[in-house]
Amino acid sequence: KLESVPVVIDRLVNNFHDSVTRVSESPETFKMMIKCISDINRRFKPILLDTDNMKAIVLANVVGGIYAPLIHAFSGAVLRNIKSGVLASTVIAPPRDAIPLANSLKELSCVYGQRVDIYAPPVNRNTAGISNNQKELFLGRSPHFELLMDQVSTDLGQTSSVVEMETGIYGTTSKVMAEELILPPRFRTVT
Repeated sequence: KLESVPVVIDRLVNNFHDSVTRVSESPETFKMMIKCISDINRRFKPILLDTDNMKAIVLANVVGGIYAPLIHAFSGAVLRNIKSGVLASTVIAPPRDAIPLANSLKELSCVYGQRVDIYAPPVNRNTAGISNNQKELFLGRSPHFELLMDQVSTDLGQTSSVVEMETGIYGTTSKVMAEELILPPRFRTVT
């Protein structure tokens, strides 16, 4: 039997939390984790924090050894594709999940002296009126959502193409923004 996406996501999140707990409670397992990260990332140096909170130390090492390098590698690939003309230099990066990506792209663009315009409109499942498995109450679309999209469209001006950087797995906010920014009003769907 197939499970719904929210159920699978909830199970994965719970498994992740359980893993962090197990690693933080066992010095031997923590050493194994550090070795695994070092095997994957040869430049990794274990991160030491001035805290007794082992969960924070576990997470800092996972982020420093795996998550952050992947984000910077992805941003570097996006910049190379912008420079080669494959991707547009105007980027939409909605806040929350895309914050690390947008910050990485911004910093790497400064390092490489490459111009990138990054827009971060406050679009998420709540403002766009998409059900959210992390909230029990469904509020529906914000009554100001179309005004927000009009403002984003005005900010973009005559930009002919944009790139959206978003780590969300559903693609639901991307679809809603595309409908609002690209399609004429008579073709927009109401959710």
